[in-house]
Amino acid sequence: MEATVKRMNALVFAVAAMGVAASAMATDDDFERMTYNEYVLMLRDGHLAYQRGDHARAFDIYTRNACTGDKNSQFALGSMYLYGEGTAADGLKAYAWLASAADAEEPRYRNLFRKMEQAIPPEHRAAAEAAAKAVRASYGERATRVSCAMRAEAGTKISELECKPVVDGRTGYVEVKRCDA
Repeated sequence: MEATVKRMNALVFAVAAMGVAASAMATDDDFERMTYNEYVLMLRDGHLAYQRGDHARAFDIYTRNACTGDKNSQFALGSMYLYGEGTAADGLKAYAWLASAADAEEPRYRNLFRKMEQAIPPEHRAAAEAAAKAVRASYGERATRVSCAMRAEAGTKISELECKPVVDGRTGYVEVKRCDA
């Protein structure tokens, strides 16, 4: 009888612990749960499509990846809007996505954003700033729970911007923000 009670208590404890673990990584409607490897492959797929010249596919993938908070994808998406690659050119959307990407303090991103900012006519500045504010609010680091930092490969001085969502150490899963409808 005592062994049965101990097993029941252990079972109740295990179920309760699973509930706590699940709620720690609970996916709400704005986020999608995937493995970290799936996230990395998703980022890679956008770059590969662009390199192959499949700009329409790259645009779709970069859009999805930009929504996750990845600043490299946000820069690529902003550039595609700027140059009309895979989509119609749209200076307002280009500015908004480049503004969000430039928040990462990556020098190339900041430089292009500054150039674009200087080129905006005064009569369009308010609309551009409102669009940038909206993108930052929805897809900035805070909204997406992504952190970005410059990283260098061991033994080199070449650094790259790396953005990562929080990885659950127990499961290897991440939660990435979905694009707003």
